[in-house]
Amino acid sequence: MSKNQIILITLAIIMAIGVFMPLINIPFFGSLNFYMNGEGDGVYVLLCAGIAAIFSLTKYQKLVIIPGLVATIILLMLFMNYQDAYSNFQKIPTNNLGLFRELGESVKSAVSLNFGFIVMVIGALGLTFLPLSLSDNVETTSS
Repeated sequence: MSKNQIILITLAIIMAIGVFMPLINIPFFGSLNFYMNGEGDGVYVLLCAGIAAIFSLTKYQKLVIIPGLVATIILLMLFMNYQDAYSNFQKIPTNNLGLFRELGESVKSAVSLNFGFIVMVIGALGLTFLPLSLSDNVETTSS
């Protein structure tokens, strides 16, 4: 197995692991991952990671760019949707909550993206741009 294959498979695994890591943290509800019991868009990112791993094991390592680009687009859409929902969430008035106004304000400020998003982005961007710089030589590492 070449160094290129090891690097690309590692990035695919990193992206797949990020799907199951906490994605969004919501106070009183906990954190959500991108997989959401098979109902979220994380399924597509997992599929992209699997396809990237298969491509990296073949002689078509440059094709890893395609699932990496698809995963990057999915994550970009997730980020844009999160920003839109977050800005709408911040506009909800809390002054009619009476005694719980400060609690409402603290909950609004505590909703955030978690480290699972960053892990998936690292894997997706690595799979998108790293194959462009990989050498075509076939040096193998000894196990």
